[in-house]
Amino acid sequence: SVYIQVRRNFLTPMLLAFDYPLPISTRGQRAVSTVPSQALMMMNNQFIARQAEAWARREIQRQPDPRARIESMFLRAYGRSAETSELDEAHRFLQRQSKRYAASSNPDDIRVWTDLGHVLFNSAEFIFVR
Repeated sequence: SVYIQVRRNFLTPMLLAFDYPLPISTRGQRAVSTVPSQALMMMNNQFIARQAEAWARREIQRQPDPRARIESMFLRAYGRSAETSELDEAHRFLQRQSKRYAASSNPDDIRVWTDLGHVLFNSAEFIFVR
């Protein structure tokens, strides 16, 4: 986050996991690390889960076609079109999740699309800018 209120005694755990510079230093230089706690934060953080669900709801409303919805999610997450192999893999993932939730009759099950959004959030391509 570029603009965020910082309280020295109440630092945001999410930002700390991603090497947030301490506000007590006069030069806020960000260290670079990749540690398991970062992946765990992205997988288990309630804010991330809520954002994945909100994103899924928006995409379901915007795109009636599931394949176009997948393409839209890739474009929004990565700023590029999905490759054919990625589209196929995402479609298989959605099918597996539908079976997991016993929601095979409803292609717009919010849980299935939330899971796809969560997967996209947790990819290295989403987290690290090239």
